[in-house]
Amino acid sequence: MRRQATYRAIAGLALLAAFPSAQASVDSSLCEKGDDAFMSCPLAKGGKTVSMCAKGGQSFYYVYGKAGAKPEMRWPAPGTPTTGLTFSHLSYAGATGGDAFAFSSNGYKYIVYTISGTQIDEGGVIVLKDGEKEPIKDSECAAGRKTNTEKDDVYKAARSLPDDQEVSNHGLPRK
Repeated sequence: MRRQATYRAIAGLALLAAFPSAQASVDSSLCEKGDDAFMSCPLAKGGKTVSMCAKGGQSFYYVYGKAGAKPEMRWPAPGTPTTGLTFSHLSYAGATGGDAFAFSSNGYKYIVYTISGTQIDEGGVIVLKDGEKEPIKDSECAAGRKTNTEKDDVYKAARSLPDDQEVSNHGLPRK
């Protein structure tokens, strides 16, 4: 009996190790407990995580930092209204599309994006100095670690935000 339980435990651990994406939904969000991650992922470089969170399916906030530590950045600050946040739908050829949130803080524009389609599943955060077109930072999600909400009410709330004309008309600014 003990031997069977040991084998089952080893098999379960082996499955988690073999399929890290099964862990992604658990370990990749910096959202507060009870809030939804519209998009969240550990970044490919630097050991940081980026999350675009939905509070009550109505308001959104951005969190950046190391998992398990105090966030390095949260916008807007807790208790502050979300003003200046935009949402744009990204259109690409074929069966590929995406979404991007954008906001400005302390002289920088932040764009959190998610793109998915046939053989593509990307996301990340792009940072530009306000008024500039060339990013100073373009951080992509770690491969296979991005999570997105599947809740219609969260997506509907995002679609009700103002559109970022620059992102909608010209796409994501890339290095």
